[in-house]
Amino acid sequence: MLGFRKSAMNWVLFVALSSVVVAAASPARSADEVVDSNAVAQGTSESLDGAPGGDRAGTSCQTAPDMFDYGPHRLDAEAEQLAMHFAGTLRAPDAEYDRILRDLQLIREAYPFLTAVVDEPDYMPNKLVLRLEAPGPWPNYEALKYYYQVTNDEIIIPSLDIHLLTFCDNLNAHVIGPEFAALADVRYAEPDYLVGWANRISIVVFATDYRYTILAGFHDCFDGCDCDRTWVLDVADDGTVGFVSYQEDDHGWSWCVFEDTACCLPTGQCSVMAIDQCQLAGGAPMPFDTVCEGDVDMDGLDGSCGDGCPADPDKTDPGECGCGVPESCAAGIPAVSEWGVAVMALLVLAAGTLVFRRNVGARASM
Repeated sequence: MLGFRKSAMNWVLFVALSSVVVAAASPARSADEVVDSNAVAQGTSESLDGAPGGDRAGTSCQTAPDMFDYGPHRLDAEAEQLAMHFAGTLRAPDAEYDRILRDLQLIREAYPFLTAVVDEPDYMPNKLVLRLEAPGPWPNYEALKYYYQVTNDEIIIPSLDIHLLTFCDNLNAHVIGPEFAALADVRYAEPDYLVGWANRISIVVFATDYRYTILAGFHDCFDGCDCDRTWVLDVADDGTVGFVSYQEDDHGWSWCVFEDTACCLPTGQCSVMAIDQCQLAGGAPMPFDTVCEGDVDMDGLDGSCGDGCPADPDKTDPGECGCGVPESCAAGIPAVSEWGVAVMALLVLAAGTLVFRRNVGARASM
């Protein structure tokens, strides 16, 4: 029995040593290999939402033959809203939602400062304001509410029978409104409009290119901003982002100040300049609070322009081993040659075989 226990322990040691050899032989994987962002960006809604077309998690929508089928719940409200308006449909079609979501990700990767410019809808996407014909009852109205799965019917102005409907998920109010307004029970129906929006994104298509006009407003935006910047960018079917134009508009107001921004130039250097000059130079404007850090390690890449190791002259990305450590390691284990790995594997295998035979012989002589 003692011999058997020793044999088992030796085999555990053998397996552990073999695992070390395999780990040493495995090359370090870069972040691009672990997560191919381009593949994810061009994926279906399964890769973007985590389930085929998304799911109904987070909503009270039901599936029933006599109810409207909302389909998948979209996790990205901005892309969903843009897709509904672009397609002119009640819900966001899969293809348009996935394409717009992908394109916005690619645009913001190419122009990081645009991450802060998020489309602001001018109405609440899951609500509708309407006025009923008095007095009730309103059987057609109640039937349509049931069909579209209205979760709340709030009377916001009782004297005028004005109601605010809340649906179980987002809908294009410009499409659902006329359907309610067509009822004899309803005097009018319209979106639940918002005020004070500053940013707006619009989309048109040229062949396979989607053109995005991205407007960022600022200063006194309660009833429309006094000042705005507008970028026009094309995204090709293959994911290529192309700069078309940039414009600043003060609408005649003297208080509109368009400050300069840190610009990452194609050379890897950083310089503070006007956005239009940066783009004319082929550079990438950075967020407005970005400060040019300088090229401390003298590797030709500014710390603000993608140098992930600003104090390491030999690396611009931490990689698997981290800054200051040569990328010849793999998860902290020094790399060895393929011949070295083969020799180590043979030695471990031979040692394991000898230990096994010795223990088997010891048990046979007992």
